[in-house]
Amino acid sequence: LPATGHALAMFNSVLNFAELFRGGPVHRDSLRMRGTFGDAAVCGHLVTAIPEEMPLREALEGVEQLNEYFPSNAPAFVLNRRFPAVPVDAAKKPPAEQPDSWPSPIADGAVDFAVKRRLLEDYNLRLWEDAGILKKARVLPQIPLPRQKRADGAVVDALAAEIKSWGLG
Repeated sequence: LPATGHALAMFNSVLNFAELFRGGPVHRDSLRMRGTFGDAAVCGHLVTAIPEEMPLREALEGVEQLNEYFPSNAPAFVLNRRFPAVPVDAAKKPPAEQPDSWPSPIADGAVDFAVKRRLLEDYNLRLWEDAGILKKARVLPQIPLPRQKRADGAVVDALAAEIKSWGLG
């Protein structure tokens, strides 16, 4: 589906049409769609976000609405493009955990960028951790694109392998 607001508007329209049209094909179709979206055996809701503050907050707001619309069909969660942890030389101390306390948000090199990026994601992920979502979320790592202009399936293959490793069926 599209972004959270647009997806929720589409779900909301289905619910509204069932109320607006008291009979006829629009009413029946709306009731069937509501039944389909609310039935966990037939339909699943997968909330996906990247580990940045705004998408994580937006996902939390979307989950509240989904739970209200379809209380018997709880969503699953995917954290997309998680930056890898980078081993840091003990002599190079990483910045403090809170990004606001960093002397500068600008990296002074590749290792500093990687460390700050991962720490910033860790900080942002507290939103999902506090909501109890992070522990049940599946994580897709950030996969660098191959040097060729076309990914020639390398990214798709890597993501497919990751998803298969979840053992969902």
